[in-house]
Amino acid sequence: MDEKKLPAENKDINDTLSTLGNELKFPEPPPKKSFKANNKEILSFFLKGVFVIILITIGSRIVFFINSEYADGEVVGFESKSRAFLRHPVIKFQLNGNQYQFLAAVNINLELKEPVKVIYKKNNPENAAVYSFFGFWFHYLLFSQVVMIFWTGITVAWFANY
Repeated sequence: MDEKKLPAENKDINDTLSTLGNELKFPEPPPKKSFKANNKEILSFFLKGVFVIILITIGSRIVFFINSEYADGEVVGFESKSRAFLRHPVIKFQLNGNQYQFLAAVNINLELKEPVKVIYKKNNPENAAVYSFFGFWFHYLLFSQVVMIFWTGITVAWFANY
């Protein structure tokens, strides 16, 4: 490789630049501020998140439960919405001479003509559910557990470097 020869009139500038390049020193970056979280702080952070998750996911069911009444209902059929394996029992119940019908939670193990306990909102009987573990609580508990797994992963990843 041939080095380019600079014209003689630029010799002083080149000498000055090379001298400056050798003398220039960049300042050291400031040290990173370290945040040391102890186990108590991590646990506190995690438990606050757990509380919020439970409050949001299960709280709606608790509020529904508090402001509700009960009735006896019966399975009158089954309906598939989008896929054949997702089966909603159709529940019918009677209240003050009026009949109400609703779709229960997906894939509850119920038979045709089986009697069920129905929980409904006092001021809105159309808003009802089968009052059993799988009909009323299960899907909300399952959802909260999925969110809890993500929250655990976020907490571990966040504090992994501390």
